[in-house]
Amino acid sequence: MAVKTFTTGEVLTAADTNTYLNNGGLVFVKQVTVGTAVSSVEVTGAFSSTYDVYKIVASGGTSSASNPSLQFQFSAISTGAYYGGFTGTKYDTNAVSGLGVNGATSWTYAGIHASGMNMEFTVYSANRTTRKYCQSGFYFTPTTAIYGHFAGECTGTTAETAFKIIPSSGTLTGGTITVYGYRLG
Repeated sequence: MAVKTFTTGEVLTAADTNTYLNNGGLVFVKQVTVGTAVSSVEVTGAFSSTYDVYKIVASGGTSSASNPSLQFQFSAISTGAYYGGFTGTKYDTNAVSGLGVNGATSWTYAGIHASGMNMEFTVYSANRTTRKYCQSGFYFTPTTAIYGHFAGECTGTTAETAFKIIPSSGTLTGGTITVYGYRLG
């Protein structure tokens, strides 16, 4: 869709407003608040055929463990279908290293819980009957101070509507998980 340029004195019609509000950008889908001392958080009604790409942002709260990673798992695909890799750099030595996910039960490096949940996670084709793909906006390994990104593939082909966030250890209390759909074009 072409971008319309408005000029001084021109009337902005309801049709123009609706067109530009409904095309392009992130659209809020839903937000959930994490309960108390939970071992996982399921977000239902997160994905539909409305969007092909979703951004999931998790923030706030506390953890009973020290800096657990936040794992992402589709609700219907829970076994052996997750692959991917984390690549990062140790900030004080510039050493590059990586971690792999090979036939796992979740995408292991979706985010981290350090002074609150820190996750910016993008999922592609969640509600399609095809493979799904992801990328994390940020991840670090607290024991080695390596910062980087994760990208992966899920070979399961179920059209998903829900997902879980699972800490690698301990439990989560509080914070929010917000789902946005990318409206393309």
